[in-house]
Amino acid sequence: MFLSPFLARNRYPCVIESTGPQAALQRSDAVKTQIREMLAQYASLPSAAGLDDDADLYAAGMSSHGSVQLMLALEDTFDVEFPDNLLNRKSFSTIAIIEQTVNQLVAGKEAA
Repeated sequence: MFLSPFLARNRYPCVIESTGPQAALQRSDAVKTQIREMLAQYASLPSAAGLDDDADLYAAGMSSHGSVQLMLALEDTFDVEFPDNLLNRKSFSTIAIIEQTVNQLVAGKEAA
């Protein structure tokens, strides 16, 4: 069992028990859980815990102000910066899209 160095330095660490496809699935679930918690805390969307990954967050009640607060929390938590081309409604429209975007930003940062 190991603690991912990336996740260890962030507010929401998670333990990954193995490598490979199962570990990737565990990381994905952990990131989605973090996103749901941040939606409730920063985007005033307490119903996020019960939403499907592909549910429209704006239809569920997230405001544009909430999406900005969420973006700032994501940047702080995952130590990334959203580039201008991702500062749009679509990038924050579902939990699945947010998770995918965060993973891409983290991977890009680690590759640099």
